Amino acid sequence: MFRWSIFLPTAAAASLISFSLTELGLRQRSTLLPDIANLGNELWVLIFLYLYSALNAFLAQSSHLAKDKKRAYVEHRYAYLTKKFGTYISSLNLSSELNRLMYSVMIVESFNRPGIFRAAERRLVAVLRRPVSQGIMQVSSSTVLSDQQSINLASEILKTSYERVLTKTIEANPDYSKSTDEWKMNFLKSRVLERTIWFYNNSDDYVADVKAVNDLIAEIESEKSSVKLSKEELFAIRLDAFDGAVE
Repeated sequence: MFRWSIFLPTAAAASLISFSLTELGLRQRSTLLPDIANLGNELWVLIFLYLYSALNAFLAQSSHLAKDKKRAYVEHRYAYLTKKFGTYISSLNLSSELNRLMYSVMIVESFNRPGIFRAAERRLVAVLRRPVSQGIMQVSSSTVLSDQQSINLASEILKTSYERVLTKTIEANPDYSKSTDEWKMNFLKSRVLERTIWFYNNSDDYVADVKAVNDLIAEIESEKSSVKLSKEELFAIRLDAFDGAVE
């Protein structure tokens, strides 16, 4: 997410510095050379520029660290949820895209609604008998839902929405599955995913959060596949070397 709270002050400071340097230096060529009388002030300007540069570097590093922490959290939760619900989700026979989306929604929803809140929601439904968002997938129901039941209902909702959005996308783009334009294909796939998420929860912020987690999971899966492939290739190389030695 773009951080205007950081960008605007930084842009304002940069503009102020540029204006000051122009007024003090470039419009009066005599001031381009050091003035002993004003050397102290000029040193303060240099110190300010250094601190400004250091602050920018710190903010950039903080943003990078935040991204790393987010990835670490997603990776940890993905591994945990796969271990806990993986067998059941696999039995739903979802496509790889929907399977990844299920975990993405699960990670976001479980972050927003930890287990203690979900337990309270189940008690609330039992008392009120009115629709309340429940379970790890936060599905609305007037009956008490377990996490697994919410996963089952969510899979049906997401699958229906995904297929509807995909069908309309293919109708509007007949070459959807045959296009050689990689950029266009990635854009359309991303659009299908975003619309599917939006139908699940009509919030742009929610769509952005789930999409970001989905992208991280795709990245994690891709890296794992690469590592696995590398091990297989290494085994094949060693096997060939062994066969050559035997011959």
